[in-house]
Amino acid sequence: MKYVLISIAVLMALCSCNTNSNESEMSTEALIISYQERTAHTVYLTKNHLHQPVICWSEEDTITGQKFLHYSISHDHGVSFIKNKDVPLPGEVKLHPEGMPKIAFRHNGEVYVFYEVSTTSEFNRFAGEIHYIVSKNEGNDWSPPHRVHQDSSQHKAWSFLDVTLLSDGEIGVCWLDTSLSGKGRSLKFARTDSEGNFTNEIIVDSLACECCRTAIYCDALGTIGIVYRDIINDSIRDISVSFSTDMGKSFSKPVCFSGDNWNINGCPHNGPDVTVNSNGIYSVWFTGAMEKGLYYAELDKKGGQTSKRKISDSGTHIQMCLLNNEQRVMVYNEMKKVNEIYHSQLYAQIQPAGKIIALTPGNSDATLPSVTDLTDGFGVVWIEKGKVLYKSVKVM
Repeated sequence: MKYVLISIAVLMALCSCNTNSNESEMSTEALIISYQERTAHTVYLTKNHLHQPVICWSEEDTITGQKFLHYSISHDHGVSFIKNKDVPLPGEVKLHPEGMPKIAFRHNGEVYVFYEVSTTSEFNRFAGEIHYIVSKNEGNDWSPPHRVHQDSSQHKAWSFLDVTLLSDGEIGVCWLDTSLSGKGRSLKFARTDSEGNFTNEIIVDSLACECCRTAIYCDALGTIGIVYRDIINDSIRDISVSFSTDMGKSFSKPVCFSGDNWNINGCPHNGPDVTVNSNGIYSVWFTGAMEKGLYYAELDKKGGQTSKRKISDSGTHIQMCLLNNEQRVMVYNEMKKVNEIYHSQLYAQIQPAGKIIALTPGNSDATLPSVTDLTDGFGVVWIEKGKVLYKSVKVM
């Protein structure tokens, strides 16, 4: 694998891209993580059970069309990602950003990789299942694929999974299941049992938006929260949250908190993200309502909105994380016109101060960012011109 460093001149350009950037934030040089001879499709940044940063990304060979999945763990607090682990993928795997392959680590170090696969159906072009495989020896060997969901009926669709480590060390997942009414789809949750199998799936919401990514978290007290795009009053596609205080045995009635009133007869294919601390819940999302843009909201423990602000008028693909100092970082990309050519520039915004950091220059084509906290700041990955790039940013 080859690494490419962004030059000092480019880094200087990054610092001058936005007048709201603060000198107390310092970016490292960007590294190309993916393989040079392949095209990257998705990238996911998370942490393992030891709180080490992990990058998981998918690629496709430009000549053979073969698909690959890799992950790499940083053993130096996000400074570098050196040793890649290869994950076997079936030919029918789906590689799309809203339902990307994801990785999670159980309390005992077992590695779980989740991905979507297409299934044959002459009635439903979206038909597919969510599979997972497990490694019990640090990614050297993998189990046969298993389904996350119990149902395996033909012509149905299961997709848009998110995953989190629960407070008891088990893994919790949520996903969009089959439609129960002919419109939208149900939202479900399941968790691993003591043997590491997913059991006792339950319905969180019987009617959710059918093709937007979901977001799940578990706080230090064991409360599980799921944030997702809901369907309200037939055609309103706003953001809701539902809670479980019994480790996933039951979930509360969903609370719609975004208040956008986005009336659209279709799926935006753009889901929310969420993080949490002892003070509250923090969520980001996109809306195409009258006040179109990216938004950030703070919620109380019951899902009530305590504050809301617009992050960007033209941004997309927003993701967020919580820093060690309790600040919230959100990353997103915005379309920019430079010399009559449109580009996609990557930004980070830090709340509650509202500081904005330009992560890439104005003529970049960066998109699909993912972010996690580091000891003294945050790490961010993205896709640019078919490659996965990573950089760390110190926040004082």
